[in-house]
Amino acid sequence: MKPGLRSRAPGWPAAVAAALLLPMAAAIADPAPVPLRRAAVSDTLLAAEDDGELYLELLVAEGESALSLALSYGTGKSAAPLLRAANGGHEPAPGRFYRLPLGLLKDEFRRTALAALYPDELPRAPLEYGKDGLGSYAAYRLRGGEALYSKVVVRFTGRVDVEEVNELAKALAERSGIRDVREIPVGFPVKIPMELLLPEYLPPGDPVRQEYEQAVAAAARHGLEAPARRLSGVHVILDAGHGGKDPGAIVRGVYEDEHAYDVMCRIARLLKQNTEAEVYTTIIDRSSRFRSLDGLIHPDTDESLVRGRIVRTAKGDLSLDGDAIFNLRSDGATRRGVNDRFNLANERMDELRKQGINPQNVVFLSLHADALHASLRGAMIYVPGVEKAHYLPRGISPDQREEAIGLSRRLARGILARLRDGSLEIHPNPAIRDRVIRGRRQYIPAVVRETTIPHALLIEVGNLNNSQDRRLLVKSDFRERFAGAVVEALVEYYGLPDGSPPAEVARLN
Repeated sequence: MKPGLRSRAPGWPAAVAAALLLPMAAAIADPAPVPLRRAAVSDTLLAAEDDGELYLELLVAEGESALSLALSYGTGKSAAPLLRAANGGHEPAPGRFYRLPLGLLKDEFRRTALAALYPDELPRAPLEYGKDGLGSYAAYRLRGGEALYSKVVVRFTGRVDVEEVNELAKALAERSGIRDVREIPVGFPVKIPMELLLPEYLPPGDPVRQEYEQAVAAAARHGLEAPARRLSGVHVILDAGHGGKDPGAIVRGVYEDEHAYDVMCRIARLLKQNTEAEVYTTIIDRSSRFRSLDGLIHPDTDESLVRGRIVRTAKGDLSLDGDAIFNLRSDGATRRGVNDRFNLANERMDELRKQGINPQNVVFLSLHADALHASLRGAMIYVPGVEKAHYLPRGISPDQREEAIGLSRRLARGILARLRDGSLEIHPNPAIRDRVIRGRRQYIPAVVRETTIPHALLIEVGNLNNSQDRRLLVKSDFRERFAGAVVEALVEYYGLPDGSPPAEVARLN
């Protein structure tokens, strides 16, 4: 049995819960400047994020020393003095926690800690790696009730397009010697070619996987410089995908652009009613303006791109303080509809910088609803990532891009947590992504790839090809709850109002 990785108990293991009442080593007993975040790994291990650093925290047993821990968990005996330094120069004391910084750990334990802290980005996966006459592969043994489509193709390759998932399932079946995908025995090893795996599922030590894990860990290094209670001083730029000639996905009379726009309007209303944030938009529907609509929304083509701020009128309605710049019924609406959005967001970012606004206090949210394989459900969030060519938007340095990757992931985690608290479905494979995968092409969505804003998220509200998601999206109550969760997450991320419980933030008057 591997060191420290004994059976995982539900909730907080008794030994861990008891040890939390004991003081840490003297060097780490002082309160941290930011909240300490922990996740249980096993009976004796916690993963922890504390003031920009990541650790495994081990409940020390009799006879353990810095040297023995360095040999069992770390990169070798040379790590022993560094472990002592991370714990104020102290040796481990039985019955107390001892911190093992991630940078000193073996690859398997480093990934274990990251997976415990960030399950939406690094889900656990029992894969076996091998090689045959056709090349390197990863094998997954199917469990009872699992389907080749959702539990293998979507989960491990990231493919979500309907036709692509079906075609790839057939290819994997052939590669694995499966004659009938409807009758795969439990425990049968399904082979997945290595080149099809998502980065997080590649073998330990693979440079692509390491780069991805570094991006996930980067979020810990980039925290907010100052809280903003009730979002005072925070500037939120809202966008809704498609519109005009480009309705986006259409499934059984449900139009992506109309329903994503309604979620956007609800977020805008809640922000203006309940917070002190400044709110801007890149798009307006000239028919409904910013009114929230009920039920199934019938399509129109009245959307235009705009440069403006959303304000409240004396009657309490929302209005645009700004100008329309492009009618999305015009020719070239699809291309300009994408490019102008991030250009508008970047222009606003430039203006705010000139006004002396802290860039960390600017957020860009783009709302969408995808059409994926019907087996998939729930919200998914795309965040900035690093492309192979290490492309950077105009005027952005590598350090600023790393900060954007980290901050965007932190905010995305907060939104998913709020959605879960509201019993709203989350996409499982994984829920936070930094790329779209279509066939052999992988790319970061343009609205988050090209923005110069430190917090840039593309939020997929649900999957229109899934009947349950589709039924929810046409309900006003679901769209209101979704919008409320996003606003609650923003307020909590920047700092809660005095005395306000998190679940009530978006409903304050």
